[in-house]
Amino acid sequence: MELEKYITFKIKNSECEFRTLNEFDVTHEYINALKEKNEYIMNIPAKLSISSQKQYINEILSRENETICGMFVERELVGSCGIQTYNTFIYNIDKHTLKVGTMGIFIFSKKYQELGLGKALVWASTLLLYECFQTEWFTAGMLKDNISSLKTFLGCGFKQVEF
Repeated sequence: MELEKYITFKIKNSECEFRTLNEFDVTHEYINALKEKNEYIMNIPAKLSISSQKQYINEILSRENETICGMFVERELVGSCGIQTYNTFIYNIDKHTLKVGTMGIFIFSKKYQELGLGKALVWASTLLLYECFQTEWFTAGMLKDNISSLKTFLGCGFKQVEF
């Protein structure tokens, strides 16, 4: 699904934009970063290329409850966030049906790591999920040894739950 809304903001005097990715956003830098940082990313094809990633993004955007967004700093794509939404039924609360959003983030540009952009990705994602879909609960998925991602979500108010 393509989100109708987007967010613009500044971080340390840099113009930032968070919006739905499209196939034209796929660059060699993006592909190289995916190849280099694939230890924590799911669904990367064995033969990653610009054309395969464009196809992957188009497939995601064609799904009703899934999207992928990009974080742009000074018009450069520096990170992405995969988002899924679904409804769930919970017995032990007053309001039984909840709209849930889940996300996974990735800051791939080395020069933009450790600057708080991961938190900006989380905040922007939760805001758009709430604004576009009235999402009530937010979850995140990550591998257990991805401590950086865990710290980012915990820093945004998420709580760690073991399954």
